[in-house]
Amino acid sequence: MDKEHRAGNAPQGNSPNDATSQALPGLFFDCCPYPVLLFDWSGKLIQLNQAAMQDDFLPVPPDSLISFDLLADPTCACLGFQQAFQQACQGDTICLDHVRIPLRLIAARYAAPCPEVDAIVQDVTFFPLTSQNTTPAAVAALLTNRRIFHGKCEIVQAMAYIACHSMERLDVDAMARSAGLSQAHFTRLFKKHTRLTPHAYFMTCKIDQIKARLLDENLTIAQAFSACGVDYSGHYAKVFKKSTGQTPMEYRKGQGTQFN
Repeated sequence: MDKEHRAGNAPQGNSPNDATSQALPGLFFDCCPYPVLLFDWSGKLIQLNQAAMQDDFLPVPPDSLISFDLLADPTCACLGFQQAFQQACQGDTICLDHVRIPLRLIAARYAAPCPEVDAIVQDVTFFPLTSQNTTPAAVAALLTNRRIFHGKCEIVQAMAYIACHSMERLDVDAMARSAGLSQAHFTRLFKKHTRLTPHAYFMTCKIDQIKARLLDENLTIAQAFSACGVDYSGHYAKVFKKSTGQTPMEYRKGQGTQFN
């Protein structure tokens, strides 16, 4: 037997393992137990994996997926998906935690059958996919279901309203009107079903908006706060640290984004 072969050196050329390695990315995509959506760099959906096809709680009805445009969908704008997608296009990995997906509102927009639940809480992670030569290929969105809301469509409507108006000043009366309830009844019902007061949920949405804008390297910290309708030097800087355990600067550095 040849000495090189006895030493275990592989012969030159392609081996079966080479083909297996090349097939692994596609195999992982198909076998991943979590829903994954792939978008091109213009925001158009181009592919979804088997877990997504079988998931009952996608943020878009399956019949509409083939023509779905993330950058043109108003719900995606309210939920912070568009900002996260744009950051992923620049090479960042963006994690959005505990996002409330208003399924009934989405179903109504796309004239799709109403799901059996009113809303779902998901963690959504956007990350870029690049080829071996680092050429941008696509942006992936990985979805993880956290909590499901059954019934009480009024509260889901209010949650969507709050998310879409979290850049504005707090207005509990307007929140209650969006749910068709009196302010007192709305406040009690909201806390019962979400375990948060309307004010606390509003603050959560506001902080999420600030966090998303802190990832934009074109904005100073003061500009990121201002874009969310608040003053960096005021009360919200303290609220941000209490919520995240970090100052805005520490949070920005912790995300690994390079700033000039």
